[in-house]
Amino acid sequence: MVSPRRPLNEAQTSPKSTKNDSYKSNLPTKKRNQENSNKKSFDCNQQSVMGFFYSFIIYVIKRIVLCPVNIKVGIYLMTLILFSLIKDFKIIPSTYYLAYKQNIFNKYFVKFGWGWTLAILTPFVLMTSSVYNCFNLVSMKNHLIRIFMATIFWFTFTSIFEYIDNQTGSCSKNEFKSKLLCKTNKHEWLNGFDISGHTFLLMHSLFVMNEESTVFSSWTNFYESLEKRENLESSNERFYRKAKILHNKLSPFIKFNYILIGLLSILWEVMLLSTYLFFHSMLHKLLAAFCAIGVWFLTYKNWYADKNSMLSPGLPGENSI
Repeated sequence: MVSPRRPLNEAQTSPKSTKNDSYKSNLPTKKRNQENSNKKSFDCNQQSVMGFFYSFIIYVIKRIVLCPVNIKVGIYLMTLILFSLIKDFKIIPSTYYLAYKQNIFNKYFVKFGWGWTLAILTPFVLMTSSVYNCFNLVSMKNHLIRIFMATIFWFTFTSIFEYIDNQTGSCSKNEFKSKLLCKTNKHEWLNGFDISGHTFLLMHSLFVMNEESTVFSSWTNFYESLEKRENLESSNERFYRKAKILHNKLSPFIKFNYILIGLLSILWEVMLLSTYLFFHSMLHKLLAAFCAIGVWFLTYKNWYADKNSMLSPGLPGENSI
């Protein structure tokens, strides 16, 4: 019997079609691989740009925003005198937004200024002290004592300023004898010796944040010293290894926290300059500034720096390692 004839087009395309099919099936895979490689290179470039930007921000904060307090003391006093003279001679009109007491920065930030400072600074002190004390709770407690003492000084001085103003002033309506009642009933408190609580709060906060964040300037060097000691002191190898693990785990959070401290410092300095320029007399601001400088000098330059004193909690960065 004669077998049925196969269609011409089927016979001709069978060897070529398998070749074309395999080529076509490889096309999506090649395209996918190329897209993946492009995506990876884009992600790498994006990460390198973000890394550079991140490092640049930290560098600016470290070198300019959080420069040594010794330098800031001089700058703050000079700007206080200059800006107070500008205010007294009315060179700049008081129609700017920051001249209004109810501006958003004054109402929601400076009014709760010490709370904001504690919220940003306390986690930083906790994380850094846990690393360089290898989670030794007794040693970490000493570093938190500094924050507690700063809170005591803030409350004491602002309360004294308020008391002096309350004792020396009077209400525009005679029936109200206290400043609180006068202000609550929407009257004006007059002729009080009103030492600037905002000047003290902002300078005190800036000094404390500056001093406490100094540990970050040697953060990378600290890790390198851990590695060296781990190799040299075999008996404490586990101790240093634990500190290195803590350093690696907490460093991203510490860096982010450091940036937040820098941003809050910028805001506090802007508000400090606006206080100089629009509020209080020069004498009231100078007295508050000298109180803040005095507290900083008494604590960080004397009390905390005294290594022989049993009552000294130590300076930032002092550690059991």
